[in-house]
Amino acid sequence: MDSQSHVLERLRTAFRSGITLPEEFRRTQLTNLLSMVRDNEEQILKALHQDLAKPKFESILSEVDIVVNELHYAISNFRNWMQPEYVAKSLATKLDECFVRREPLGVVLIIGPWNYPLQLLIVPLVGAIAAGNCAVLKPSEISSATDRLVAELIPKYLSQDCYAVVRGGSEQTKALLQNRFDHIFYTGRVPSATSASFKKDLLKDFI
Repeated sequence: MDSQSHVLERLRTAFRSGITLPEEFRRTQLTNLLSMVRDNEEQILKALHQDLAKPKFESILSEVDIVVNELHYAISNFRNWMQPEYVAKSLATKLDECFVRREPLGVVLIIGPWNYPLQLLIVPLVGAIAAGNCAVLKPSEISSATDRLVAELIPKYLSQDCYAVVRGGSEQTKALLQNRFDHIFYTGRVPSATSASFKKDLLKDFI
């Protein structure tokens, strides 16, 4: 719990400093993430095969290519996403400048599932980075080879002040959920016996 608290404090300090706001920082992190996938594709495919016995073609199609396409799309478009979106004026705002400005939320948590351990962990990270957030990644311990590989690669390619990987099982996940996050990405389900309490923990700060 202490180590998790230290990680979160490091990320919150980085976010409050404004380091994630500039376009160039976001572009660098997204480009580095793309390099991570490209440079280590064979290791990724090997890990997916160890975890899920996925054939190479399926792993490329359902995991690697989806992540790569998401990265290319974000890199090409996030500059436009950062610009104000001007909206229609009403009689009351006729003399005003009316627009929607999108701002990052802060520190987000991404909980990955076991069955798509790369795609459903990294695709949300792409959006988090493009939006200017810091992120904690919690890979599924069930897909242990992918879990280990992600934990090894993320610190090598992304800013360690802004992005962190926390490993472990359900107890570590529950401990993470004791902390306040500004947004939680979670795709999947849990066993029915623990579903209600887990969802309560997951959503307690948002209801």
